[in-house]
Amino acid sequence: MSRSGRWTGFVVAVSVGLTLAGGAVGLAGPGSTATAAEPPNLGRAKAAVKEYYGGHVVDGRNQHSEDSQWGRDTGAKVREAREALLDRVEPAAGRAIVLDVDDTAEITYGWAADRDFGFDRGAQHEAIRAGVFPPIRPVRELAWDAHRLGIKVFFITGRPESLREPTARHLAEKGFPPAELFLKPDRAEDAPPYLPCADKCRTGVYKTLTREHLQEARGHTIVVNVGDQESDFEGGFSRHDIKLPNPMYHVR
Repeated sequence: MSRSGRWTGFVVAVSVGLTLAGGAVGLAGPGSTATAAEPPNLGRAKAAVKEYYGGHVVDGRNQHSEDSQWGRDTGAKVREAREALLDRVEPAAGRAIVLDVDDTAEITYGWAADRDFGFDRGAQHEAIRAGVFPPIRPVRELAWDAHRLGIKVFFITGRPESLREPTARHLAEKGFPPAELFLKPDRAEDAPPYLPCADKCRTGVYKTLTREHLQEARGHTIVVNVGDQESDFEGGFSRHDIKLPNPMYHVR
């Protein structure tokens, strides 16, 4: 999921231990003072994320490990998606799978860890142009499974339209099958009619409206929708929603 939507800061704590009981603030009795619970420690949260991804450093650069807990959890979710693809008896024609790009088709962990999980949109766009994000291999295999079955593959990413060429080129170079690619419009005048919010769409809304367009206007049945953010699934228009793990950031 691209952070080209609303980036809400480093919220890894949410995924690794934000368990503030009772909403974080207790009721004050007579003569007492209400106190807020202390948020999870950010340094510990970052360390937990690195452990989850099997983070290690090679030649001064952070990398993930495919045999990490993240890798095992991702593999389990992809197997669930594959079962969903195969459990339908109707013809493949008209069926589709939707995939997000960032941290669904490609992993940004190493790039993010190199920056201590801070975010800079310009640096992110430069990284996209350079194609530095490795493919997530189980998702690539899932995309090929769908393609071989005659199921249409769509990528719907929050990356801006101005990054279409490098996004499409690097997905092909990293071995993904032929697919149609949807990106967020940079300008209102370039927005398709099915996006009434044009270039101001929140990422989750843009993705919902795009899936609706694929189903209602173009006649595709989205059998599986795979993403790493809750906003990838809001609004429906898919039979099976498969959320991959991503404790690094949150996109609305």
